[in-house]
Amino acid sequence: MKRSFLSRCITICAACILSTSSVYAVSTPKTKEKHFYQKNMPLGGLAPAKVQGSDSWDIALSGSFLFWNVMQENMGIASMQTAATPPSAITAYQKTEFHPGFTASITTSLGTDHWMGKGKYTRLHTRTDSSTAPPPGGSMVVNPGFTSPGAVNQTASFVISSFQLDLDQIDLCLMRPSYFSSRLIFTPFVGPKFGFIDQKLRTEVTLVGSTEELPTQFTTDTWFIGPRFGFSLDWLIGYGFSSTSSFGASLIYQSQRVRGDLYDTTDVTDNSLDLLQYYRFFKPNWQMSLGAAWNSKTLGDAVCIKLFASYEIEYFSGQNVAKAAALENFFTNTQTDNISILLGDLVFHGLKTGLQFDF
Repeated sequence: MKRSFLSRCITICAACILSTSSVYAVSTPKTKEKHFYQKNMPLGGLAPAKVQGSDSWDIALSGSFLFWNVMQENMGIASMQTAATPPSAITAYQKTEFHPGFTASITTSLGTDHWMGKGKYTRLHTRTDSSTAPPPGGSMVVNPGFTSPGAVNQTASFVISSFQLDLDQIDLCLMRPSYFSSRLIFTPFVGPKFGFIDQKLRTEVTLVGSTEELPTQFTTDTWFIGPRFGFSLDWLIGYGFSSTSSFGASLIYQSQRVRGDLYDTTDVTDNSLDLLQYYRFFKPNWQMSLGAAWNSKTLGDAVCIKLFASYEIEYFSGQNVAKAAALENFFTNTQTDNISILLGDLVFHGLKTGLQFDF
């Protein structure tokens, strides 16, 4: 009798538990299923991490504003000495400034094992103007490679320089976001990188005791292409906020054409020196970013809006070939035996902020 009563109680309790769990399962919103992998995946797994609205088109459009600074090595225009005793040496560099630019990208699902494809275009066109004069009571000479051979080692009273740099590049990649833990999304990517970097440096030198301006202009046209690979990390903080970081590296083949037009003060019959030289290298390139983002769903769960901001840096090796070409052709310099010593690296860095629509 006691066993029969006990068995009935167990049967009734089991029936209640099963009925409650079935009701809960039916009443649970479907939106919770989107985070199934995030909530149920053990640490160290690689479950797909793409989360989107129920009516999505599997496409994302993104645009961002850039405010980047351009820095390049071997841009010391002139060397100066102060009037102090003993005199101290000062190098006057081409001025650097922050400039606006933009990026535009499109991301889409490839429909196979959560792989995605992305294409991004980056545009940054800059120009900076500088003027340099010797310190009070001091002297100034223009460095080789930034003026004509006849003006080198002669004291100058004034130098005007204008530096223009244009970057246009496209990054294509395949990627697969995956949950590495309940809050960490790991996204490896691989694809090609190609683009153009155009540079123009113009200087006008006025020597002491003269009012004539000696003009010099170097133009460098570069195109590059190569494989790119890397990864990004997103740490889900909560309430739609996340921290973001990424790193990418490339080995690019770059072809560079240098054209120079120098004013020759040593030849009274033909006062122009023309330069045309080509360089071809394999050089490393890398990019890194660190920032934060906020996601919010709207329009009936069909669109996801993402706001993001980050600090970014991009490095190109061996871009300043104009000075190397001038030293090799017009000046005596012991370093010209090793062209790699003369090449200057190019760095972009600054703020990136933008908006993404995930349809």
